[in-house]
Amino acid sequence: MRLFYNCPVYKYGYGNEGGLAVLCKDGIIASIGKTEDYDGIDCPSTDLRGSFLAPAFIESHCHFLGCADKRLSVDLSGSTDLEEVKKRILRAAAAPVKIVRAVNFENNMCESLDEAALEIDRDFSDVPVMVANTSGHGGFINKYARKKYGVESNKTYLVEKEFTDAQSKLPMPLFEDLLCAARKTEKDFLSRAITTVQEGYIERSTMNICLKLYDALDTSLDIIGYISPFDFDDPEENEKIFSGYLCRGRKRESGFRIGGYKIIIDGSPQMRTAYMSRDYAGGGRGILSLSPEKIDFAVRRAVSEGRQLLAHCNGDAAADEFISSAERAAAKGADISALRFVIIHGFMLTAELMERASRLGMMVSFFPEHIERFSDVHIANLGIERAGSMAPAATAIKKGLRCTFHTDAPVTPPDLMRAVFCACARLGKNNSVIGADERISVEEAFAGICENAAFQYFQEGLKGTVSPGALSRFAVLDRNPFTCSQSEIPDIKVSYADA
Repeated sequence: MRLFYNCPVYKYGYGNEGGLAVLCKDGIIASIGKTEDYDGIDCPSTDLRGSFLAPAFIESHCHFLGCADKRLSVDLSGSTDLEEVKKRILRAAAAPVKIVRAVNFENNMCESLDEAALEIDRDFSDVPVMVANTSGHGGFINKYARKKYGVESNKTYLVEKEFTDAQSKLPMPLFEDLLCAARKTEKDFLSRAITTVQEGYIERSTMNICLKLYDALDTSLDIIGYISPFDFDDPEENEKIFSGYLCRGRKRESGFRIGGYKIIIDGSPQMRTAYMSRDYAGGGRGILSLSPEKIDFAVRRAVSEGRQLLAHCNGDAAADEFISSAERAAAKGADISALRFVIIHGFMLTAELMERASRLGMMVSFFPEHIERFSDVHIANLGIERAGSMAPAATAIKKGLRCTFHTDAPVTPPDLMRAVFCACARLGKNNSVIGADERISVEEAFAGICENAAFQYFQEGLKGTVSPGALSRFAVLDRNPFTCSQSEIPDIKVSYADA
């Protein structure tokens, strides 16, 4: 047994300044009461001295291996121009490597993507180089790397599937290096009190390395993976994958398992590849990455096998395709609500789309830091009025659509307190409010990283609350997020505790 005492507790009165205690036994919360109720109990005890006790946080969409891989790449964050980008690549190229991988490139680091690609081709004519945009939806692969690794494209800048297909031909980091990076990534998530994470998209080409890595990692995190419904098309093999890796022989609260299917319907708004019903400024409506027939196939497959389906939908037209397909399945008797289909990002969802999704019992996982990180690009691409309606969490909640919030790490760091703040404040790069009507309360934002996120993973009651019967895995906050000023939320220090 272990007792945590002298603390306010999540959901036990947001204004409570302390004085509560939580008794844990065998990894489960046994009871909650006033601190004085446990006087004289004989067990290890921790005086939280007024710190706020919340359930361990739940990341509803990220890419764990992507976070590990990023640690082995050149970080271009903070570069202001192409010269700085090339200097950082050059430093990495001084060591013998199969390929220099650079991440966090922003399009505003250069005047022309094509001219930038030509410069990288010219300056690194005998070194293989890949440069990925922060979003991961586009980037450069220089001519030397394309020739060396058989990338059949003459384009200077690749986007969406062209880019991911090209990346699949490039050499992976050494397994030992990737495992070391994964262990550091695990510690990073735990240091932020995040114990449930996602492997957001697994294709056949990466399945073996995923399983090998997670077996070697033997993680204490709960890592839920989602596989492509198009890569695993043998029903017998598919059943083995789900049954064999449901829990991987470990306790339910930790280890790697498969949670369902994932499809990618469009691109990203900052790359102008999110599929829209209206033109971007300057023209174009983005890219529909999957045909309606393929979306229907994925929905039918998930329904027939009783699997959850996640769909990356940034643009409103992409979300319309996914919701329409789910509606067609529901008209034939499918219970979409029981399968908890999730719209990932839902960046440009309209009120009408959210009403339809809500009637089906679907969910949406928003990426609130997107507003802060890319607000200038969104305003340039969409105009201030449309940019103000992005990630419309307040409207979603009003429409009865259950919401979660994610960081899409490694696109942004896995800081869920930052996600809470961004969902509440909706501040752009210049600290102006972007879409004031879509701001939500701290209580609503916290639900999106706690109980709603647990529901998304079919783990309600086990996670997401501090209540008897739930796991005794906690986020300890140095101040109460429900009583401090909203501007203090990003500065709250978070630590992890368990019993």
